[in-house]
Amino acid sequence: MSSDSVAARLHRGVMLLVCLVVGTLGAFIVAFAAWDAYVTHRSPSWPTVDGVVRKSELYRVGEGIWYRISVEYEAGGRTYACDRLRSSGSDRKVESRAEGDALVERYPVGATVPVSVRPGDPTTATLQPGVGGPMAGTLWAGVFLIALALLGQRERLVGLARRFRSTWRDEALNLEFRRPRGWRGTMPVSETHVASFTRGPAALDLHARASNGNWLPSSATIASGRMEIVQEACRNVRLVRRSRVEKDGLPAVRLEIEATEDGRELECATFALGHRGFSYDAIVRTRRGAPKGRSAGELLDEFLEDFRLLDPDRSAYDALPHTDARFRSDALDVGFAPSSSRWRSWPNRTSENELVVHGALHAAGCILSFTPVLLPLDAVPMDAVCRGLLMLYGIAWPAPDVRRLAADGDPESTRRFAMTRTLGENVYEYRLHSVRWGRRAALLVLSGEPGNPALDEVFEEAAAAIEPPTGDAPAPSLETVADSL
Repeated sequence: MSSDSVAARLHRGVMLLVCLVVGTLGAFIVAFAAWDAYVTHRSPSWPTVDGVVRKSELYRVGEGIWYRISVEYEAGGRTYACDRLRSSGSDRKVESRAEGDALVERYPVGATVPVSVRPGDPTTATLQPGVGGPMAGTLWAGVFLIALALLGQRERLVGLARRFRSTWRDEALNLEFRRPRGWRGTMPVSETHVASFTRGPAALDLHARASNGNWLPSSATIASGRMEIVQEACRNVRLVRRSRVEKDGLPAVRLEIEATEDGRELECATFALGHRGFSYDAIVRTRRGAPKGRSAGELLDEFLEDFRLLDPDRSAYDALPHTDARFRSDALDVGFAPSSSRWRSWPNRTSENELVVHGALHAAGCILSFTPVLLPLDAVPMDAVCRGLLMLYGIAWPAPDVRRLAADGDPESTRRFAMTRTLGENVYEYRLHSVRWGRRAALLVLSGEPGNPALDEVFEEAAAAIEPPTGDAPAPSLETVADSL
């Protein structure tokens, strides 16, 4: 254990002790004030007896004037002395000399006065039943000390409250789930570690996050990332089954894993879902072959029954910073100027190709890249231009998996294509638009998750946003373009 962690634990322990002392003192003060209030409320109903004033005087302490009044009375065959003027409070200070003189005149020595005696406790009596002392300041002091103690332990108290919360709803992460019956734990643990539950030998953890514009999550990638984490934490890791499943109609990936951790034989079941920039990753771990125990897969199914996305049509990219996505190549006099306000900044490059000069992200979860180029000759056929542009992305055309899209009114200088490509474990849908103006040409590529209903609509918007050269000036030379890069 590091010295920093030891110091942190020691600091938390000292803070807990201080807060307990302060809170206990505050609670004692509040209880004392509450008891005095109760006595004041009940004292008018106490029985009265006659008492004789034995002492009635004023005295000075510093600048203040105080009174001392004592009344002798009998109750139950015994003699007692009452020095409480009011029903509650112990403050015997008067505000002025005139107020003190009035008290002494009201209770002169030798006078007989009524004394209210508390039933069952003849030692407690008062001369003015129903009149309480100034306890408001005392009460607020106790409340302040309690609040101070609670504030000092707010993180611990929030954690305890989360342990007993059964349902968690997070608008930012677009999810809602219920803690399975019989499980104990915390919701959330951290910003991305949304839940951690235990029940007997089983443990369940849920991680979720919204894309910050640096990545486009998919269920396959999330599942592989979870597998790598298990491999780093455990030994003898074996993937028993990897399968594609659906959750509320959305494609997800499920893994069943066997592993060894600290000498224990474990079985794990994981669920991975990537959808429109949101990433969800749940894993259940339990001891393999535990008697009368349920399998990790059964426990995961139980949790997923009450796990749902608040709005399946919502995109995490809506929360990213806006950008107008406008771009203009000064060297080629070609640009991209969309009219929609739903484009977002995209910090990462949209392609490993260094010729890609502009990229943006649409809030519907579509990534765009725009590449203007200069052709060596005017006489290059359009199909040859398309083959060259597609080769920038390593796409061979013609090819069976590259479909040409025909659009009414498309000129000869325009070609559109659609394709599906697998990158690692990720599957993406592509829409490509190529266009030329003499020796100038551009390739616009739009990609998104399979089944994204907004892909074609965004593609049409992006294609319409391509700006041609503004004048009749001839295309620049290759040397001029090279110097501008």
